[in-house]
Amino acid sequence: MRTTVFTARQSTDGCGSLRHHLSAAFGATYIVGAVSAADERLEKYARLTVQVGLNLQPGQTLGINALIEHAPLVRAIAREAYAAGARYVDVLYSDQHVRRAHIEQAAEEQLGFSPPWLVRRLKEFGEIGGALCAITGNPEPELFSDLDGERVGKARMREVAEASLELTDGLCNWTIVAYPNEGWAATVLGDPDVERLWEAVGQAVRLDQPDPVAAWREHIDRLQQRAEALNERFAANWQRLKNFNYTRAEWSKLVDETFAGLVQKAPSQTFFSELYSHFGRAQSWRIFDDVPATLEALASHQLKLAVISNWDERLGPLLSELGLDKYFEAIIISCDVGFCKPSPVIFEQAAGKLGLPHGRILHVGDSVVTDIEGAKKAGFQTLELRRGAQKLSDGQINTLRMLISHINPTH
Repeated sequence: MRTTVFTARQSTDGCGSLRHHLSAAFGATYIVGAVSAADERLEKYARLTVQVGLNLQPGQTLGINALIEHAPLVRAIAREAYAAGARYVDVLYSDQHVRRAHIEQAAEEQLGFSPPWLVRRLKEFGEIGGALCAITGNPEPELFSDLDGERVGKARMREVAEASLELTDGLCNWTIVAYPNEGWAATVLGDPDVERLWEAVGQAVRLDQPDPVAAWREHIDRLQQRAEALNERFAANWQRLKNFNYTRAEWSKLVDETFAGLVQKAPSQTFFSELYSHFGRAQSWRIFDDVPATLEALASHQLKLAVISNWDERLGPLLSELGLDKYFEAIIISCDVGFCKPSPVIFEQAAGKLGLPHGRILHVGDSVVTDIEGAKKAGFQTLELRRGAQKLSDGQINTLRMLISHINPTH
């Protein structure tokens, strides 16, 4: 599922009067229905939105959220969506002047009201595997500037925003497109010159190319190739590592080696801090489907659970943000212990924190060397997790759901 964010808009078409005068001056015949350059540009942008931004598939339902001023782009996207085989295009228009009236006059307790039907609409898009296009580009950026800031802040439809955010987590195709106008142009350029903004944005989203869709697909292919090459370099550097201690400094060194020769300045001098923080946030990770149910089942047996991980100080906050820390009595991280798996020291730390004899602890892991061999040397029982494996040997499972059958809660 591909997600791309674009910005663009149709400029005001002043060609109508020009055609009239040219027709009168030269005796030309005016052809009703002729497509202006601005109309053609808008259609190209809509096609790019549908085919690349949304990657819309035949049979999908498309939802479009827009302001009433965005109608020309909405209509163009709808036409392209149906041409691509959309099952249905559902458009939700908003009016900022109506929202202003709500902020000014609604009862205090109703300012943040989230219409449940709007929440259901978004949830159903996720359930049916639909697609969602949000159009931005504020035509009146100062419309709320004279209102009470506290009331403006309270007038946010929180439940609708949360439902929308959930869709971006792989539940549906989504994209954001912006429709420039005089208000937006004045904000970013200091001048309500829509055509100038349109030209700048058109260049940014490759609308100046003969075939913008093909240009974007070529660009995405190049990015994919570079990503695969970086993954290969990272894996090769990782395999060569010895005595990696999972500190921030060690991660920085590894990233520098991966990008060596590809960038002018080493990542440690540019983007490493942002990259390091990125992988400390919940949205950067996906929880396997079998994890929550298995943890709930184990917790229901009142078993003591712990995490033993070769990682760094980001793990504790990350597990908390993911809502998983509540299941664990202890979280043992190599950066805190000073030893990594397969060292027996880190396993002894876990046994001590759990208050259990080594032989009463079952360690589940996916690395033969660091998890299975290390835990066995520490006197733990072990299960090797081989996700997706078709053939399993004794002591192996291919999903955490199989773990329950290996647990005897009476011991």
